[in-house]
Amino acid sequence: MKTSSDSILVGDAKTSDADVGSWHRHFLPKSDNDDAVEVSSGAVRALSLDSDYATAFTPCTPPRSELPSRALVVDATTIGPTRAKGDELRQVVVDFAYQLLRHAYEAGGCKEARDFPDALPRLTKGRVVEEPVD
Repeated sequence: MKTSSDSILVGDAKTSDADVGSWHRHFLPKSDNDDAVEVSSGAVRALSLDSDYATAFTPCTPPRSELPSRALVVDATTIGPTRAKGDELRQVVVDFAYQLLRHAYEAGGCKEARDFPDALPRLTKGRVVEEPVD
C-alpha cells in the first residue's frame, strides 16, 4: 500500500488456476468502455481497464500448494481522490501492479525461472486490446 494525502494505492497478489486466456475473459467483460489497454514483456502481462484499476498476470507454480495454481495475479486500484488523472494515473497504477507482481513472484518462490524487466513498456493508445489472447 502506498499513500499520499487522502489517496491510497492498494494491491492484492494471489495465485490462480487461470491461464492467460481465462484471465482475459475474466477481466475484459468488467470494462464497460473501450479503454482497455494491455502491455506485456514475455509472459508478464498487465491490463488496464480504466485509469484507476489494473491487473497483472504471469505464469507461476508455487513451491507448495494444495490447489492447482498456474499463475500469479495482481489487482491494483486507488482509493480516494488522486492528484494524477487520466493516462498519467493509469500508468502509475499499472506500474504499481507490475512491481507488486515482481515482488510477490520472488517472495512466493514460484518454481519457474523468470527474468523481469525493470518496467513494462509504457502504455499507449496503440496497445488497445481488440481481441482475446489464446
